[in-house]
Amino acid sequence: MPQQVTRLILVFAIFIGIFYTVRSYFVPESWGEFGHYRGNAIREIAALETKYADIKTCIECHKENAGLLAEGEHASIKCQTCHGPGYKHNKYYELQGKSNTPDSASMSTEITDTSVSTENTDTSIQKHKSTTPEEFRLRTPDDRKFCLNCHELNSGRPEKAIKQIDVTDHYNMKKKCIKCHPPHAPNS
Repeated sequence: MPQQVTRLILVFAIFIGIFYTVRSYFVPESWGEFGHYRGNAIREIAALETKYADIKTCIECHKENAGLLAEGEHASIKCQTCHGPGYKHNKYYELQGKSNTPDSASMSTEITDTSVSTENTDTSIQKHKSTTPEEFRLRTPDDRKFCLNCHELNSGRPEKAIKQIDVTDHYNMKKKCIKCHPPHAPNS
């Protein structure tokens, strides 16, 4: 065998040896236990704190909004898309042993009501927020930027799926979107 081939085989053998030595240090022991990934990943993910709650959990206390939402154009959007992870919020009220809904008597909207007024709803939500500790509050987005994340005219977004507006034609700088378009009943 020529000397060049012998050297080439020796170099390949050294590289292969180095590769397997380094690989043994970097590949976790649980690699390939359940397939082509770390077996410990499943246990680590299962040990993480739950962040999201099922929509049924939201509906248990927020029946008014759920009823409006079921009929509206936002029916396919889950609560936590806008309000953020709800697990801690729900757990807090579960441990308190009380409903986490704003006082239903002060809400001006009913499930059967198709004309939505936000007059009393704002004060009821403020009352609810003031009694809930900060770390357990859900996000209540009411700024224009939040709405425009989905509804601003965008040629790459399907208009049939999401109503879009041209900000220059429809944008009233003094009003918040939710004053005219209640998010739980955007059709009204």
